[in-house]
Amino acid sequence: MSEAMQSVMNADPIEGTLTFGAREAERRVTGMLKGLKPEGCVLTSSESITDVKYAWLEVVLPTGETIRPLAEFGGQDEEGMALNFRYLFPKDRMRLNAFGAH
Repeated sequence: MSEAMQSVMNADPIEGTLTFGAREAERRVTGMLKGLKPEGCVLTSSESITDVKYAWLEVVLPTGETIRPLAEFGGQDEEGMALNFRYLFPKDRMRLNAFGAH
């Protein structure tokens, strides 16, 4: 594992907010992200999400920049819920790479 990736994995968790559902029934779930990288991350939250497959994830990076990937829910275990990024806007990918998550 590269030194940059090791520092991302060992970094302090970053807060993220998932948004899903139609406007009238929109839901937001906030939790802490671990292992943030361009492919995805792990979300820890007190809420369990089982009724949707995709959600927009809003993350304010420690650099102060915001990214908003489309996340697909993966499996859940004691570590948290796996989120796989299905779409990452080009500017968001650049911001994430500049942060060191690559």
